[in-house]
Amino acid sequence: MKLTKLSLAAVLPLSLMVSPCFALDCASSGTIHVEGNSSIEVMPNIAELTYSSTSENKDAKIARQNVEKTISKLVDAAIKLGIKKENIISDSLNMYPKYTYPESKKPVFQGFSATRQVTVKVEDFSLIDKITTAAIDAGISGIYGFRYDVKDQSKYKLEAEKLAITDAKEKALRLANGFDVKLGKPCSLKFDKQSDFQMYNATSPRLLKTAMVNDMAQSSAVAYSPEKQTLTSKVYATFIIEDKD
Repeated sequence: MKLTKLSLAAVLPLSLMVSPCFALDCASSGTIHVEGNSSIEVMPNIAELTYSSTSENKDAKIARQNVEKTISKLVDAAIKLGIKKENIISDSLNMYPKYTYPESKKPVFQGFSATRQVTVKVEDFSLIDKITTAAIDAGISGIYGFRYDVKDQSKYKLEAEKLAITDAKEKALRLANGFDVKLGKPCSLKFDKQSDFQMYNATSPRLLKTAMVNDMAQSSAVAYSPEKQTLTSKVYATFIIEDKD
């Protein structure tokens, strides 16, 4: 039996599936369209901790020196804990004048506010509490929480992509067998650009103010156990339906 212009759509319309390089083949043949999906769970193996130091003073130099002193103490403490220098990232200094604005009067200069952030990357999660304690001891004024991440993501993405491709092939074969047609070569293939890790912050990204930092200093050590992160992948494929012998 000869089949012409037969289209079995598992997921998407042809107009969304055809890429220019395969357009002629897809347009001139019956096709099967499928979407392959996969998801794998990966345990995070790195954490990024972010702290800030802020100082206000009418002398800009003093405000800056206070901030630099605090950041230097934290960096030195992190290095003593075994953190490599390349895993300690200090942002540039941010400084601006502060004013009050009395009603119907000229602005009143209050001084300069200097702020600098530092991010510490750790692979040993037992150091999270120790570094946070060191940051508090150094005099930091804010904690921005921390974020779990996965190093060497490429190998996990490759694994997820292979699973998505396998899923697409199996779906195409099930459709072909179910409708008693012969599955031909693919005429359009593409990955979904949105495939990626579903990241999460271990704490809210909002700033924890000085009062909360002081409360944390009084608390006992906390064990940090990250949750697995999910990596998803999706592929779209269009296969030609061939004539059965």
